[in-house]
Amino acid sequence: MREIIIRQMRDSDLDSAMRLKEAESWNQTEDDWRFFLEQGPDLCLVATTCEGEVVGTVTAINYNDEIAWIGMMLVSRRHRRMGIGSSLLGTIIDRLQGCVSIKLDATPAGAKVYRKLGFKEECELTRLSVESLDPIRGESYLDSVESVDETNLVEILKWDKRVFGSDRSNLIMKLARQGSGLGWIARSDGKMIGYMLGRRGTRYTHLGPIVAVSTEGSKAMIAKVAASLEGMAVVLDIPSSKSGWQDWLAEMGFSKQRSLYRMYLNCNLSGSKAYFQYAICGPEFG
Repeated sequence: MREIIIRQMRDSDLDSAMRLKEAESWNQTEDDWRFFLEQGPDLCLVATTCEGEVVGTVTAINYNDEIAWIGMMLVSRRHRRMGIGSSLLGTIIDRLQGCVSIKLDATPAGAKVYRKLGFKEECELTRLSVESLDPIRGESYLDSVESVDETNLVEILKWDKRVFGSDRSNLIMKLARQGSGLGWIARSDGKMIGYMLGRRGTRYTHLGPIVAVSTEGSKAMIAKVAASLEGMAVVLDIPSSKSGWQDWLAEMGFSKQRSLYRMYLNCNLSGSKAYFQYAICGPEFG
């Protein structure tokens, strides 16, 4: 085993990070990596060989010392089973000491590793995807679905804080302002009953978060966005417990890609509000 160095990520590492991401067919853009760096450069790490080759990454976003979200755990296939992932994870957890709750979304294989470190399962998630989304016709949905803009963004920020468990305004505003045509609010009798945001990736459009008081509100927003995403590849990560929601999405052409496990270390701040989540923002964001 060659010497492995764990250090802070730099702008000059982004090309290497993108190559690691592409090797795993992940969806993140370079703009996503820059967002991680902007939110906390000391929580974006790379593992390098002594020659300087980047062979691993991990990121975390610290939401106000209340919830920290770990993501982008990547290790080059040529350098696996060398303890690199464990070193990256151990370093990032050390840097998050003092945070009330540390969370991540794990693959089934990764969940085994995280359990040994004390992580506990909050819920199971299901990733659903469709290669070519069709418009949704022939069903009645709420008429009061409006696009997200600066005038109604404050409503989303307040609700998201309650459901997620901490203020993540920077992330929500980034999604709202960059996800043109992907942000929607559902209303009933003038009252907001749900919101949806999304982002464009390198492989598909990712829808989420989707938060609503009922499945009908979520359906209304999906129906609205489907009109502008006709023929495009779309993905979303939903709570596996919402079987009726998953069945409806299957009727729309979505199929299961894989399972994920939402896990937490220390305590779980937002578990009681999970009922309102119909899709998460993504494994890298929470």
